[in-house]
Amino acid sequence: MRAIKRFIAYAIDYILVMIPMSTISGTMVDWEVYNTLIEQYDPLLWFTFVPSLVLMGLSVVVLGTLTGAVGWTPGKLLLSLRVRGYGKQPMGIARGIGRELIKAVSFIFFLGMLYALYTLVEHRKTFYDEWLRSDVEDLSPWGMTKTQKNWHKAMNS
Repeated sequence: MRAIKRFIAYAIDYILVMIPMSTISGTMVDWEVYNTLIEQYDPLLWFTFVPSLVLMGLSVVVLGTLTGAVGWTPGKLLLSLRVRGYGKQPMGIARGIGRELIKAVSFIFFLGMLYALYTLVEHRKTFYDEWLRSDVEDLSPWGMTKTQKNWHKAMNS
C-alpha cells in the first residue's frame, strides 16, 4: 500500500507544481525573442524540448526545496508521507534538490522510472533514497490494526 501512496503523491506533486509553473512561465516569455529563436533554429526544439526542460528544472527546485527544508511536498502532505534524512530530520535543501533531480532524470528515461518503481516494490525503498540515505515515512498507514500500527511505529523509530 505504501508504494501506491508514494506513486499517487508523486503524481499529485507534479500536477500541483507543473500546471502553475507552466502558466507562470507562459506569461513571463518575451515573445519577440522567442519568435526570433524559432525563425533561426528548429521550431520543434523550441516548442517542445526547451520549455519542458525549463519547467522540469523549476519543479525540481521547488519540490526539492520543500522536500529538503520541511520533508513535505503537497502530495506527501495530502497522503501523510514525510521524507527524512539522517536522525529523522529534514534532509537539507541541497539533498532535497538532488533527490528531485534524480527523480526528474529517471522520469525522462522511462526505464529509470520503471526501475524506481521496481526497487520501491521489492525493497520498500527507491534507488535514489538508498543513494541519498533518505527515507519516506508513512505517518498514517492505511488498513492496519492498532497492533500493526504500533509495530510499524516501533520499527520506524
